[in-house]
Amino acid sequence: MSPAVAWAPAPSAPTLPPGEVHVWRVDLDVPPARLAALAATLSGIERERALRFRFDRHRDRWTAARGALRVILAGYLRQPAASLDLAADANSKPFLRENDAPAPLRFSLAHTDGVALVAVAWQREVGVDIEREAPDRADLGVARRMFTADETLALAGMPPALRCRAFFALWTAREAYAKAIGRGLEAMNDTPPAGWTVRQLALGPGYAGAVAVERGAEAVRCWHWDTPSAARVTS
Repeated sequence: MSPAVAWAPAPSAPTLPPGEVHVWRVDLDVPPARLAALAATLSGIERERALRFRFDRHRDRWTAARGALRVILAGYLRQPAASLDLAADANSKPFLRENDAPAPLRFSLAHTDGVALVAVAWQREVGVDIEREAPDRADLGVARRMFTADETLALAGMPPALRCRAFFALWTAREAYAKAIGRGLEAMNDTPPAGWTVRQLALGPGYAGAVAVERGAEAVRCWHWDTPSAARVTS
């Protein structure tokens, strides 16, 4: 596993070289006008899904995450966010559709609480995960089911605070890989094979995150996404 990657101010016009992977950090609690603009980019199916959330905060954060994803992808493609055709394959892995086939631009979205991550790459599978570090979830019984025997043994020998951080570093790395290959928890026991790059993301106290990319990466660049004005979202 490669070292953690730090964040940088977002570029005004991002370009994505073939060998790079970009990860965007998105704050999901946005002013009402900008939330409405992000919601306007969603498809009818996405709006219907948003309405199924019982609580306003959950619905608003899901809407902001999905809208931000569209705006970020649209920035690379130089086309309106609302025009993107987002679909899911037989394993429920999301993809960008172009002429009834997956587009070369690949992505992954993950969010927890008020923070989302969007990972983007060209013509290579990519997965991203973010988790809130919760000591009560850093359970050794879970570790025995999800991680290797050596990893579990190492976790068992750590003090509780360090164990929590290490547990979620392992969890997000495995989950990022599972999302990249379009599988669920059954893939959490798998160690990414040779040719894959998995990097931890420095998210600050209380959060863990990782990105996994197929065929390695020359660079992983991390940007902090600034929610644009309503006019820029819909343009």
